[in-house]
Amino acid sequence: MAWVREPVARIISYYHFWKREKPHGNPRHDDFLARKYSLLEFARLDYMKNEMFEYFRRIPLNRFGFIGMVEYFDEDIRLLADQMGWTLPEIPVANATLRKKAIGETERMALEEILAEEIAFYYRVKRMRGRV
Repeated sequence: MAWVREPVARIISYYHFWKREKPHGNPRHDDFLARKYSLLEFARLDYMKNEMFEYFRRIPLNRFGFIGMVEYFDEDIRLLADQMGWTLPEIPVANATLRKKAIGETERMALEEILAEEIAFYYRVKRMRGRV
C-alpha cells in the first residue's frame, strides 16, 4: 500500500517542515538549513524533485493493493480500513499546509514545471482511482 499527494502541495509542505526542524544529523537537511534555500531552489534539488515519481517508477502500480490519495484522506482511509477489516476510531485530521501562506501564480507555475514528471504520475494515479 502507498499514499500519494498532489506534488506542489507535497513540496510546499516538505519545505516548511524542513525549515521548522532543528538540525539533527541528516546531511541533506543540515545543508538545506545552512544554505537557506528558497522554495524553488529546494524543489530543484535532485533528491527532492520528483521524489514521489522516482519512488514509484521502480514498482508497477498494479502491484499495489491500495494507493491512497492525501487529498481524499478521509474517504481513502475508510476504503483501506474496509479492505483490511479494520475498525477506525473517529480521528480529526488537520493539514497544516492548508494554513500556510499561499504561493503566487508565478511560483506555482515554476513548481509545476519543476515537478512535471511527478505531476503527470499523480494524475495517472488520480485517473486510475477514477478521480479525474
